[in-house]
Amino acid sequence: MKFVRPVGAAADLREIEYISALHQTGETLRSDGSISTEDVSRFLVSRYGLRVPASAVEETIARDFGGGDQLDLCEIMAMLLVPTLIKAEIGLHRDMFERELILAPTASSSSSSKLAGKEDLFESITGKQRLLKGDDRWPDANLIPFVLHMVLKDSTGCSEPKPLTVGLLKTIFRFYGEEEIAENDVLLEEMVSLAFTLRRDEEHGAEPPMFDAVTFAHCLTSDVSQYNAKAEGMLSTNFDDVFVHSQHGQCAGGDSTKDATSAKRIFTFSSVDYAVDSFRSKSFVALLWVTWALFFYTFINETDVGDLDCQNEDRGEGEQFGCSIAEGIAKWLLIMVKLVVIGSPFVFICSLGQSTREAHPLFSLVSLVGISFMTFVPAFVKIQLVHSHDGTSAMVDTTRQNDKVAAEVMIWFMFACGVVLSLLTFQTILDTAIPQDYKDRHPLLKNVLASETVRMERSIKRAAAYKMNHLVRRAVKVHQAAEFEHGSGKDTSFGRALLAYGKTSNDQEEVGGFLYMYKRVWNGKLFDEDGIWLSNRMIQGMIAQFVICLWLVPFLQLIYGYITDFYGNIYADIAPPRWRILVPIIAGFTLGEFNAVKLMTSYIPSSAKTVLEFRTGALGSLHDAEFPKYRKSVDDASFIFGAMFWGSFISSGLVLAVSVLIVGIFCFEGFGSVVVRLLATIIGISCTIALKMMFLFFARRRFHDRAFYRVQPAAANVVGVILETWQLGVTTLYVLKRMVTLIAASFVFVGRIDVPFLSERADEIAGYQLDKFPFVFRKDMLLHEAHRHPYLDILGLIYMLKLRHKNDFGSPAGSCWRLLFVFALMPWLRKSRLRSDETKFGDAKFSQAGHVFQKFVSEKMADEGNFGRLTPVVGGEAPTGRASTKDEVDELKEVI
Repeated sequence: MKFVRPVGAAADLREIEYISALHQTGETLRSDGSISTEDVSRFLVSRYGLRVPASAVEETIARDFGGGDQLDLCEIMAMLLVPTLIKAEIGLHRDMFERELILAPTASSSSSSKLAGKEDLFESITGKQRLLKGDDRWPDANLIPFVLHMVLKDSTGCSEPKPLTVGLLKTIFRFYGEEEIAENDVLLEEMVSLAFTLRRDEEHGAEPPMFDAVTFAHCLTSDVSQYNAKAEGMLSTNFDDVFVHSQHGQCAGGDSTKDATSAKRIFTFSSVDYAVDSFRSKSFVALLWVTWALFFYTFINETDVGDLDCQNEDRGEGEQFGCSIAEGIAKWLLIMVKLVVIGSPFVFICSLGQSTREAHPLFSLVSLVGISFMTFVPAFVKIQLVHSHDGTSAMVDTTRQNDKVAAEVMIWFMFACGVVLSLLTFQTILDTAIPQDYKDRHPLLKNVLASETVRMERSIKRAAAYKMNHLVRRAVKVHQAAEFEHGSGKDTSFGRALLAYGKTSNDQEEVGGFLYMYKRVWNGKLFDEDGIWLSNRMIQGMIAQFVICLWLVPFLQLIYGYITDFYGNIYADIAPPRWRILVPIIAGFTLGEFNAVKLMTSYIPSSAKTVLEFRTGALGSLHDAEFPKYRKSVDDASFIFGAMFWGSFISSGLVLAVSVLIVGIFCFEGFGSVVVRLLATIIGISCTIALKMMFLFFARRRFHDRAFYRVQPAAANVVGVILETWQLGVTTLYVLKRMVTLIAASFVFVGRIDVPFLSERADEIAGYQLDKFPFVFRKDMLLHEAHRHPYLDILGLIYMLKLRHKNDFGSPAGSCWRLLFVFALMPWLRKSRLRSDETKFGDAKFSQAGHVFQKFVSEKMADEGNFGRLTPVVGGEAPTGRASTKDEVDELKEVI
């Protein structure tokens, strides 16, 4: 299961495009990767149950983070960087604070105020020796100074700090091609005003602050300071952090979703939400579905209901045919009724209270009653419901009149599932009944009662921090590699980075494998670093496959009992020796069990591999013509549980039966001479093929050792004629071998719905897809990725913080500062910047002053009635000392 994936900054860009493809909800994908307000609105209601009109999204999120009705990839990246920049600012001040303590331990530090209340985020200088490089989830302390150095050096020709003025910002934004921002004096003045909120500037009065690392860090984060980095490691969900526990700052307007702008939390029946997996426990839901499947196939029987007596002799052949069709329809409709009428209430009742939302303990008690009725009662109480016409059978029958060993195993497995489900329900009751304050004072109790889903959400939060930090580090490495190769001469870091990015955009690495994936599952890195969310449908399918592995053992015991009885009666005299029967059966069951175990253990590595391929661009997304097909009919994911169960059952059964047949032929006494001749033929052909391979080994080196070109054409032609005449006779054996191989492989791949068995060309005939289950399996993975990808987790948090804190979180000026950071650190994102002619705001109304600015529309264009957007065209005169900037950027446009 190894695969080759892109690495470096190019893979990071593909992953940003991938989350854009997941986030978009329109009929067609926008190739520029932009996210509309409608996309945000639908994401919030599907992921968090927050119904926010698109107009409200435009007035809050899009206004202060994008400047229009769409967010382009640069603006999305600026939003994703908010947690990283918050931590980078803290790291910068911690670094400065420690240096000041070392140089002047008794002196007061201007940086200590920035660490107030956040000292526990880092180890004290009296503890372990501080690393100059941040850990896996915290950015390096020199990140912001590094980017500031590039900004000043590229735009002004000198990296020394300068007074922060509107003129300086004009020069900087014009260098990066943001002419409209550069012409919007009101917006630039607010950007400058953010720097005056620093406490250290009070003593300087109205003098412009110096544009140094501290000022830059403050401007990048001052409008989003409500974000609390401590929440990344807390055992809670992002929704609870924002609206319930208020981990990300206190809101002056209140502490509930009712105070969020136009946001309304709706009922989503989250305990059975299998798209978001918002129930409390994956184990509970998986065992619940497996229990229902076992209950159905163990206790629900076929009856004569729907029997139309079609074989009556009084009926003609045509009438019998029509009657048989009607009877078949009636019986399958009855099966559907059984599954829906009995199964749906069972799942709904048993799932009550199993949600990450707060619920009354009474719901969990009702769930406990339903679990007991489906698991404990059938094991000890004999019940018959809906009797047949003759009274000999019933639709629901727990009397077990014809008990088999395999059935007993299934019943007691259901009993064990009931015990586990009951314990998980008691955990839910305790977690609901115990006050949150008490659990906060007792971390061990809180950790024991925490739900599985909350633990997984904490892993996603940690993975988001890990991935963003390494994304930034890989971008920094591009600049460092560019400077190492080209030096720091007159060329700008912007241009050098684009050249270096182009050279490394095709870098790849080979990763993966069966043991590799399970090792990352064991050490938690698959969840805490990769941020993989395993679909619950897949988990419950794997448990069902585990049941099949268990079921094969008593089934073998049953078959062995039949053989023993057979040899214990009068047939023993005419029967073959017992070993001729037992050896094929044991071999068949061994291979069938191995196949069942292999199928069960293949799904986690395979699904993780597919997700990582989508994320790194090994499988196409935003710019792939096939990807939009995955966005249609996502409810097909309901096939997965049944397909995994029956696929494993049929696949293992086929392997078992064919193995018994083949080994039985070899063990059967009458086929001894045939087997000997077959083996002799195989050995003879193998020796001939070995001689041919030896001959070709030397012949190819002498005549045809130059790729497609022959060294000695005449000799190579003679060898070619010899080979073609010889291959004519043995090709039949090769074709038979291919047929046997394909048939044998098809037996195994019946149970593998996660990977396509047929190639793309062979899988479609006349526009009809022959094997759609691998396609459906990917749909389910992408459905969960669209709700649980770590980057979308960050975006969802930013969306909710904006709705909760309104104007106290995010602003156009702060967003422009973060855009500047993105332009400098990741210049390759410039190709995804929206052009002014792609988004018009003719009906928009803008304020000339105040907290809300003109959505990045310049005053000159507003007077002319032309409302544009952030055009990347380089305009204006080049700054002093950088006369070649415009020409250099123009030359590099083709690169990006």
